[in-house]
Amino acid sequence: MSDGASGKGDTEQYFRQLSTQYQQYKNQLESIKQHIDMVYTSSEECVKALNTIESLESLEEGTESMVPIGSGTYMHAQFNDLNRFVIDIGAGISVEKNREDAKETLNKRKEEMDNAYERLNESYSQIAQNMQEIERQFNEYQSKMQSQQGGAYRAQ
Repeated sequence: MSDGASGKGDTEQYFRQLSTQYQQYKNQLESIKQHIDMVYTSSEECVKALNTIESLESLEEGTESMVPIGSGTYMHAQFNDLNRFVIDIGAGISVEKNREDAKETLNKRKEEMDNAYERLNESYSQIAQNMQEIERQFNEYQSKMQSQQGGAYRAQ
């Protein structure tokens, strides 16, 4: 009888460990999802910047326009030099680049964001699969326990 009790204890410990692992996976998924959202937003910002640079190609110097400054607010601006752009390169440092260099920098940044997005999605999928496997094991164990309890009731 001690063998059966020991086996049951081992099984319970195993499923407690699986439960802990499941919770860790769940936390990882939440973290990865946040990173995916940030990377996606960064990639979209690159696209917007590239589109803006390309739309400025058709303007003439001295053209006046309304420029969004945030929260539905615009200001009047005059474009005096349509070939100079200031780009943030990280660590609070910005550099001035001509149109082609700016587009090249933004395209590279977008490619990096797209690659990071793909890697994060792969990690997300793998962890989700691991969680499904744990759920499958729990369901299988639960079914087994219910069928054993049903058999015990029928034997009486």
